[in-house]
Amino acid sequence: MTMPGSDWPEISIIVPSHNRVGLLREVLDALAGQIAGTPAFEVIVVADGCSDGTEGVVASYAAPYPIEIVRLPGQGPSRARNAGARAARSEFLLFLDDDVIPTPGLVAAHVAALREAPGRAVLGPYPPEPVPAGDLFRLSIKRWWQAHFDNLARPGHRYTYTDVLTGNLSMARATWDAVGGLDPQFSHAREDLELGVRLLKMGVELHYAPDALGWHQEHLTASPSSALRRARHEGQSDALMAIKHPDIAAALRVARMLRRPGARRSRKISFVRKTGFLADRIVKAGPGLLEKLERLGLVKLRRRLKNALLEYCYLRGAFETLGNDWERFSAEPIHRPDHAEIEIDLAHGIDAAEQTLRERRPTSVRLVHGHREVGTMPWSPAAERWNAHHLRPFLARRAAYGTIPWLAHDKYGGEAWRWEWFEGLRRLGNLDYMAHYSEGQQQWQRPTPPVEPRPYVPDRRISTRARQAVRRILGNGICVRAQSRSRDETLTAARGWLLTFVFFIHAMIGTAEYLGPDAHATHYVLKLLVPDVSAFFFLAGMSATGMRGKRPGAILRQSLVFLLFAMVSHIGGFAILLAGHAFATPLDAVKGLVVPLITGTDTSSFVGWFFIALAMARLYAYTFLRSRLLFALFVGITVLAIRAGQHLGIPDNVFEWRNWPTATLFFLIGTRIPDMRKLPNWAGTTALVGTVLLALVNRHGLWRLGPCLTCDPLFAAQPMIGQYGSIFVYVPQQILFVVTLLWIAQRTARTAPGAVARYFGRASLPILLMHGWVLLTLYPGMLAALPHQETPFLYVAVYSCGVVVHGLLFSLFERPIHLIQRAIFKLSYLGSARRA
Repeated sequence: MTMPGSDWPEISIIVPSHNRVGLLREVLDALAGQIAGTPAFEVIVVADGCSDGTEGVVASYAAPYPIEIVRLPGQGPSRARNAGARAARSEFLLFLDDDVIPTPGLVAAHVAALREAPGRAVLGPYPPEPVPAGDLFRLSIKRWWQAHFDNLARPGHRYTYTDVLTGNLSMARATWDAVGGLDPQFSHAREDLELGVRLLKMGVELHYAPDALGWHQEHLTASPSSALRRARHEGQSDALMAIKHPDIAAALRVARMLRRPGARRSRKISFVRKTGFLADRIVKAGPGLLEKLERLGLVKLRRRLKNALLEYCYLRGAFETLGNDWERFSAEPIHRPDHAEIEIDLAHGIDAAEQTLRERRPTSVRLVHGHREVGTMPWSPAAERWNAHHLRPFLARRAAYGTIPWLAHDKYGGEAWRWEWFEGLRRLGNLDYMAHYSEGQQQWQRPTPPVEPRPYVPDRRISTRARQAVRRILGNGICVRAQSRSRDETLTAARGWLLTFVFFIHAMIGTAEYLGPDAHATHYVLKLLVPDVSAFFFLAGMSATGMRGKRPGAILRQSLVFLLFAMVSHIGGFAILLAGHAFATPLDAVKGLVVPLITGTDTSSFVGWFFIALAMARLYAYTFLRSRLLFALFVGITVLAIRAGQHLGIPDNVFEWRNWPTATLFFLIGTRIPDMRKLPNWAGTTALVGTVLLALVNRHGLWRLGPCLTCDPLFAAQPMIGQYGSIFVYVPQQILFVVTLLWIAQRTARTAPGAVARYFGRASLPILLMHGWVLLTLYPGMLAALPHQETPFLYVAVYSCGVVVHGLLFSLFERPIHLIQRAIFKLSYLGSARRA
């Protein structure tokens, strides 16, 4: 190593520090371990208001390089770095933070980059050191730093003022003196970004040196409290920067926030200005609240609260700087250029375009190819001017849609506008692009393992003209045979379709009541669809893979989840009925609330019985799968308990016991269904016809009275004992319906209607919970508004309204409903609420 024998160092390393003596010692040790051949350097430690013995440690440190200490009374990082630069003796200056541990080649990489071009500023990466991070704050910090340096390393990156960070930065002393060093007005934050603004205005080249690597010890220095304090300092500094450099206001968050029109912005500003006395308390109490939300698993709520706290602190800092001038500042317009500085025609070739950029160095460029616009290289405040090396990466990443047609046109001829994007990619040699694109969609949009993509196969039964017309109106998904590609996708779509049928069934029950004796076809519709509610138990069994190997405690907690859903559904329905004055006396209201919670029956919500039946079906099915003898004993005890309850006067059908046998049977059948297979069309259509016929002929006393397709239209089979008609017809009819449902789900999973079904299926439990409350509030008014005459329009309108209303309501109330679901999962100790 050449540095110890040299009297005059080539580069001075400036390390400001404030009460981090342990980390500072690690930095000094790492500098002592630089690789052989590193140019001579000196280290200047600026002890800025240190009270932890930093000065004594530096004075007694046995370093193989010259080391000097500069003492300051705590004036902030900008003044500390300026003082270190004044004390430096070298031609080059290197600034390191005291929590950045340099790798052995850091100093040599900086010197090599500066020797190559002394007038540049060299940016070195210092990502977080790869240590385990178990909390969301650490993970978010790591993601931000890693994304920042990944962006710097991309070919053709256009540098902006935000890329200049003094944690690992070097430049020549002449450049530092010319730019004027750091502005001491920025005493706590953004001093490096403001330096970047002035460097770019001077035309200084920014250079990224990936070998000048340091490891940022952010896991030791950053915390949620420091993040809130820093947000406040950033607001102060950004406001100051907007005043000092009004030409870059468009890039500053403070200007965008305060100059944005709208009532919401005015309310937010008014709240922040009037609650300044709470700022310190928020900084103190905010981290603890965020930690509690994280422990509860309320990730989305925690993220929203964190963003709100950071925004509040940021605005508080901005108002502290602006003072009474904030209104004048808010009224100033943000200046942006109306048009591009130059226009470049790519028809003359990319080489010619690069030469033009190299000579002109414009701030914005409009790219065309003949008369066709390709894209615009945008103007950005406080960013380097466009150069030749920016063009090709820009065309590849941000203007591919406009670039590919003229590339294909130049190579193969024809009019450029006739070349479509994907077709152009295929002709240019990327024959597997669609395969790669589909595979990426599968990997990132679905939790299932990716499979080989299946190309779209047009349906030959639809004429070309009709197919094109439908595609223009509804999209390609309607006109293709795009089957589902996984078991999970099929089950999700099947649950969604079944939910929409449930919306329709409950609406048709109300329609039949409104129509009265005129409801003829409606009764047959109900006769066909009402029994199919039992398909939920089939699908629940199909989703319960590996149930037999689970511990009893896990099964009990899962059943407890559904019982809690039933309780919440009942309590919500009771609140709706109470608001509608459905109870004559307070005693009736108390009975209406308490009795269903105790007996588990006659809940105020129409869906409570399903949650209870499913909870018990899971218990009985698990017992049956583990031990037949235990199952028989369990059933015997249940029968004796029900008989004893009847003698004691307990209400009949306690905890919906009349639904347990069929629910358990269907659940067990669902667990026995093998891995999902593609159902052929003949199987689906045969099952559809079979389930319709069996639903029509099913009635009480079928074997004694015989089948009848037109009699007893008011009877609709249900899973409750005594209401399923003939059990030997009801069970096959339900199995055939499940086959039909799975066939429909497979055939439509990747079409536009299938996408709607998957939307409902992905959140079937919370939507079903919401459905019970929708029945009590919106359905009566909706049904009253429909025409009281049986027409095809009536059935289409009822089905469509049910789907649209539930979709809109769930999109509006998704957050509170998911909060309820997470709370239920937490109460049941089922595990992390993120799985809800």
